[in-house]
Amino acid sequence: MASDSTDPVPFGFFSVVRHPTYGWYVDCRDAVVVVPVRRTATREALELGFLRMVRRPVDREGLEFPGGTIDGREAPVEAAARELVEETGLGAGRLESIGEFFEAPGRMAFRHHVFVALNLEPTGQDVAASRSAEDILDFSWVPQDRTWELIADGSIHAGPTLCSLLHLARWMRGDPTPSVSRRPPL
Repeated sequence: MASDSTDPVPFGFFSVVRHPTYGWYVDCRDAVVVVPVRRTATREALELGFLRMVRRPVDREGLEFPGGTIDGREAPVEAAARELVEETGLGAGRLESIGEFFEAPGRMAFRHHVFVALNLEPTGQDVAASRSAEDILDFSWVPQDRTWELIADGSIHAGPTLCSLLHLARWMRGDPTPSVSRRPPL
């Protein structure tokens, strides 16, 4: 939150803040997005794990990566592991940070940490209650080469998933991981 902000109004994991010259904005706890990745049975291609979710504010169903807000003093990698298990029932043998982004920075201070999840195994955790509470309909694997088609037909439309796909593409090329944390604030 900017140091010259006044009168934050708390609402759970975010606050509404009035900045004296900018106006109102939303200040949120950091969040994580987890990109589950596995090889196909023939090991010739990659598949990405997506949740099919209902988003009530826009009255739409779509495909999104697992994720959520970071709790308390939890490290981003700990939140990524927790969210992956809670929403998919999968544990990752390896979680790697592949980037960060801000969601709607013109009106929100809401940083997302993006992780790729590899070497996935079922944990045996029951995810029914968690999925029901978050309007998660199911989890499925999608061939990576279908993602652009799913974006074009509107099945993938949530900003955090779209940004995470860009970070995944850059990571798969071997580009260095960018960080919004390393850039000095204004």
